[in-house]
Amino acid sequence: MGELYFDVGYEDKIPPDQKEAFKWFSLAAKNGMSVAYPSLGLIYETPEDSNQQPDYQSAALCFSKAARGGDREAADSLIRLYGADKIDDRLNIDFEQILIEGANKSIKDGSHSSFGHALYAAFPFALRDLYEKGNYVPQSYEKAAYWYRQAAKLVDIDYPFV
Repeated sequence: MGELYFDVGYEDKIPPDQKEAFKWFSLAAKNGMSVAYPSLGLIYETPEDSNQQPDYQSAALCFSKAARGGDREAADSLIRLYGADKIDDRLNIDFEQILIEGANKSIKDGSHSSFGHALYAAFPFALRDLYEKGNYVPQSYEKAAYWYRQAAKLVDIDYPFV
């Protein structure tokens, strides 16, 4: 039901209504439907009401739940929030584990793909940044270099300097 109200509505019969979409996505999530989490995350991140501030922490939690379920777009959204420094450290999101799972899947999927390698490299590049900066994990240039090499293989770039 949430999709009927989310973003563009449904034909001319149902206009977009973010509050109604939120109600239905929340109900779906409470009933164990993980497919609702990415949309909930987007609503938290970009509220339709101009008087309402984005809730990046709730968005990150929703995206992390979806990413753990294998949703690549939700993981990309989580990476984007992380890269924009919008996520509070106190959330205790296990970025490392989420990104490692995504990176390993990306490496597996990307090695069999003849297109879209840059998409598959997003996870390894995010891990490189995570370890290089030491945000959310202990800083490790060795691990950063490892993930950079994995990403570089996916996008066919030369990496002898790593």
